[in-house]
Amino acid sequence: MAKIKGICNNFDEGCQFCLDRTVQEKEKTEPFECKGCGKSLFLKNGDDSRDGDGINGKLIAIIAGILIVLGVGGFFFIGNKNEPEPQKTEQPQPVAVSGITIDKTSLSFD
Repeated sequence: MAKIKGICNNFDEGCQFCLDRTVQEKEKTEPFECKGCGKSLFLKNGDDSRDGDGINGKLIAIIAGILIVLGVGGFFFIGNKNEPEPQKTEQPQPVAVSGITIDKTSLSFD
């Protein structure tokens, strides 16, 4: 006959099966109770992989990867806003030269 798996969650009374997280197998015809304390077991589905592995771990890794790519792309797209502003250079002072007259519209030599 098919067996079902369960885990004891009787932390209050300090059940050793609960503290060790021991997976207990029971026949479907047997009472679904802990061997140590007699309290009801919680149904354990799936394989014996740890919690956090599987789709939740993969989903977190995918979201973290997307956020990293967006962050790096945004930094390069927006650029570094802390660049110093260009310094203003002084315009050279006009030099007086004898014999040359400069008007706004024309240039003449004496």
